[in-house]
Amino acid sequence: MGQPSPRRKRRRLSHDEARSALIEAGKRLLVERGLDTGLGLVTLNAAIVASGVPRASAYRVFERDDVDPQVAFRTELLISYIEGDPLAKRREAAQLIADDTLIALQTDDPVELARALREAIRLAFAGTVTDMTKDPDWQIIGPSWAATALNPWAPEELVQAHRKADLSSVRNFVPLYQLACAAGGMKLRPELDWATFALLANSTANAASFYSRYHPELRSIMRPTGPNGEEQPWSHEAVLIEGLALTSFVPDPDAEVSADLSVWTRP
Repeated sequence: MGQPSPRRKRRRLSHDEARSALIEAGKRLLVERGLDTGLGLVTLNAAIVASGVPRASAYRVFERDDVDPQVAFRTELLISYIEGDPLAKRREAAQLIADDTLIALQTDDPVELARALREAIRLAFAGTVTDMTKDPDWQIIGPSWAATALNPWAPEELVQAHRKADLSSVRNFVPLYQLACAAGGMKLRPELDWATFALLANSTANAASFYSRYHPELRSIMRPTGPNGEEQPWSHEAVLIEGLALTSFVPDPDAEVSADLSVWTRP
């Protein structure tokens, strides 16, 4: 009888290789399982099984003096996921919607221009909250965003990762808001700047995405905003953005025509 083949010794992973394998396994598990507000659906132990990294090596990678390895792993995993800009698709979709709806803002009548601008807001935000809550990436980022904001135990590096990603996202939306404002012959109030306005709009959108879970009827508020007073469905996000624009935009004296936003407040 032949001699049994000697068992091939497994190559030992370096510290960085083990970390990379565990983080990548964690990302795959995040997509499969999602993330609850306790940040507990994806654990280091699950990543060990999925990646094949030896347990002892995995715990050495995430060994900290002041933090449990499970917490250290989840913190690094979420930071890595956030830094990958997972919500880029949402920005791209918003850009396409804006490109289509802003075409309508071509009229010399201040009243019609105001109505067109309001319709652009209504259409741009129609269904965005519903779509966002169904987005697998948002189902990961959203709970992490909420839990990190509301819990004092949240690691500071995770707080800063969310802040950095949010500021990056806001900067990408600024040109859209500037375009809509200029197309309506408007400008920002002197005390505001576009970075602040974009932060206000972004915080409105994020808060609305959570609140709509409890009050789905707010996703379709009927308002008489049609051309002849017909009722149209509005998302509560669009209603809030309309109010933000109403209090933030003023006529631009250099524009040929400015939207008469008083139309928005008439019965």
